[in-house]
Amino acid sequence: MNDMNMIVNGIAALVGGFMVGVAVSSFRHHYHMFADGQDRANIDQYEVIVVEDKTKTTRRKKS
Repeated sequence: MNDMNMIVNGIAALVGGFMVGVAVSSFRHHYHMFADGQDRANIDQYEVIVVEDKTKTTRRKKS
């Protein structure tokens, strides 16, 4: 009986995790499609503008 209980709990955890994933995905999709302006549409999008490149062009060999 203990083995069966462990299998049922495992299946319940997988189904619960799947349902949480679907809810999060649906929430993100809805707000990325329908949110106005800066509301929630640009939560994980950043714009980077490089004004001046200050990287080194030559490197010395380590001795």
